[in-house]
Amino acid sequence: MSWNAYIDSIMRYSTGSCDAAALMSLEGQRWTTDDHASNLSMSNEEMATIAKGMSSNDVASFFMSGITAGGVTYQFLREDEGKVVHGKRKDNGGITLEKTGTGIVIGHTKEGCVQGNTIGAVNKMAAYIESVGM
Repeated sequence: MSWNAYIDSIMRYSTGSCDAAALMSLEGQRWTTDDHASNLSMSNEEMATIAKGMSSNDVASFFMSGITAGGVTYQFLREDEGKVVHGKRKDNGGITLEKTGTGIVIGHTKEGCVQGNTIGAVNKMAAYIESVGM
């Protein structure tokens, strides 16, 4: 199964709240690709910045500059348990990032939907990835 299939699982787990998702390594390498219509397409620079903040447990850069993904910068809302980061941008929905042992699961909540559903979906996928040693 390709990594892109994990996007479908995240979307299904979110019960319609998540409209885009991506998975990447802690080093900033793409796992999911733009071949999937719901892949959250990010530049190499965006992925490197996210990977640096998540892998070092230093979210100060997110607090100062926001979380940029897909060309949109989201306001940093909070960090949970040293591995989950939440952001929001008015009229652009929200973003959730969760770190696993070797990667990062990212889900985007479409505007007007419940971010908690996306948070749950991202968490479920991250837990699965960790259960298989990643």
